[in-house]
Amino acid sequence: MPVLEGDPTVHAVRARQDILDRLFNAFLREALLPQDWSISSQAFRPEGIPHTHEDAHRKHREWILLRHDKRQFALALAVRHEGAFKRRSFAHPAWIWQNGSWTVLNKVEQCIAILREVAGVPISVEIERELLDSERNLTMAYECMEWKRRWAARQGQDGLPANKRESAANFLEWVRHMKQTGEFDELQYSESLVVSGHTLHPMTKTKLGMSPSDVRRYAPEFEQRIFLKTVLVRKERVKATLLQPTDWEKTLFADADAFLQHREALCRHYRVDPADYIPFPVHPWQYDHVLPELFQQHVQNRDLIPLPCLVDSRATLSFRTLAVTGADVHVKLPVRVRATSAIRTVSPAITVNGPLLSHVIKTLWQDERLVIVGELGGAYFSSEDSLHEEKARNLSFVVRQNPARLLRPGETALVAASLTAQSPLRERPVFVDAMEQFFGTSQLGEQHALAYIRHYAGVLLPPLVRLLQKYGIALEAHMQNTIVCLEEGAVTRFLVRDLGGARISLPRLQRHLHDQNVVDRLAGSSIFADDENELYHKFIHAVMQNHVGELIYQMSLYFDADEAGLWRAVKDVLQSSLCPSFPQYAEDCRALFQREVLTKALFTMRLQDASGSYLYTRLPNPLAVEPS
Repeated sequence: MPVLEGDPTVHAVRARQDILDRLFNAFLREALLPQDWSISSQAFRPEGIPHTHEDAHRKHREWILLRHDKRQFALALAVRHEGAFKRRSFAHPAWIWQNGSWTVLNKVEQCIAILREVAGVPISVEIERELLDSERNLTMAYECMEWKRRWAARQGQDGLPANKRESAANFLEWVRHMKQTGEFDELQYSESLVVSGHTLHPMTKTKLGMSPSDVRRYAPEFEQRIFLKTVLVRKERVKATLLQPTDWEKTLFADADAFLQHREALCRHYRVDPADYIPFPVHPWQYDHVLPELFQQHVQNRDLIPLPCLVDSRATLSFRTLAVTGADVHVKLPVRVRATSAIRTVSPAITVNGPLLSHVIKTLWQDERLVIVGELGGAYFSSEDSLHEEKARNLSFVVRQNPARLLRPGETALVAASLTAQSPLRERPVFVDAMEQFFGTSQLGEQHALAYIRHYAGVLLPPLVRLLQKYGIALEAHMQNTIVCLEEGAVTRFLVRDLGGARISLPRLQRHLHDQNVVDRLAGSSIFADDENELYHKFIHAVMQNHVGELIYQMSLYFDADEAGLWRAVKDVLQSSLCPSFPQYAEDCRALFQREVLTKALFTMRLQDASGSYLYTRLPNPLAVEPS
């Protein structure tokens, strides 16, 4: 990806404002401020805040004042839009009342200082670094998006007669054109469009441990070819799930013959039997920065043998999961970098749970509206020393199907998160292009949004609800994990990937599962919920807030539509999806339609270093709205 020429100020300002938006949302949604602060709202501008030249073009819903009277301090936020789950977009700048006057707040560092010095929130030096790293990487991502727009515009003009160029400004029409003129993987391309990351997490783009050049090399928005490294691991050191040793070469390597030749030559050199070793793919960053530190002794004693065999791949939206070029698989790999809240290694449990759950669902589930992308197997490095857990997390992998291989003729597949991302062709979200195709018109409004969200939810929710109700399986089907299949803008079905974050009610599952061996292998796993509430939390947070809710929020912004009406349509679909004949129907309804629900408090979890467990915030439930 070439460096974009020009003034980067616009991208830096936008990135700074977007990180501030996420921090302000954390203030308000997660109750970060101590009890001696007061929060109030008013329709008018606080006295003394000057008008700026942008104000004439803005529509402020309200102003929110966060005050600490003893310190004679206040923070004033102009709300541009408010949606469900108390999510807000803000107009910038924000304003600080201190020392008897209003001053501008327009830097992340200022916000950190307020949290630390005025509110007493424990922002460590490490967390400050993560926030600033997120801002820097988001700036680079927005610069990259500018390059994407220029490239896409050129492709849209090449080879098209003048009478078709206007229709090619529709992203889905442009995708069709690109597929007709050459090899173009629209799913892989859509993964690169989601440049802004998680819409609520202030560390949305944090990759602490990577340099800026590393981020440009490995983050999905930059669309770089990534050459995975390979190591041979002695079989006695391998714990594998489902994968058979004879499958590995043909599964992981597009050119298995070349791999076998390299392996034979290297094993002859070291005088070892190639049959005693298993190939492990390794992310190149991990290979360079972690393996020399953790595995030097194992290289010396031939437990590990680095193999000069590269695997061509590209990053998906989850940057540690890579699509192997020319093969039918994606591989999920550890990268010991802090991204959002967690160090992105791959635990032994993930290498076991995902493949086994994939096997379970395959035996139980057949619904063409929702396809589970199979996890074919996984493996990790096993040792008996004091660092065995760390070594296992840092040399491991999961292999799953490439979703693109599951598509039907005529389908266009996009990662669902790209629907709310900006089109590279126009300043509008991609879902607008889908709606134009679906309705056959570019004259769209609130009623079209209402009809489309009903259509979208009508395909997405019934199978997810049935999995939860009947089998006790709550998939983590947020927009990053879900692939939407479209035909002329109509949603035909969804593919869901990455099963490691699912939650299961064992009593519900055991009513239908007769393979006790699988249950025994999953015994003690965090994938099993301690109580039914964990299932509901997962469904509400992943599906209702971060999937359906994100689409509704962006539709409401774009069309200036009433969110309550869109949520009523979704509630109708959800109610009709619940089956009264299942034993826990009443309990399910109470949990899903109660007045308040719990969703993850993402920034609080990071402040308390709770990435291994969940902390929640209680918010009004948009599904509890009364029908009109």
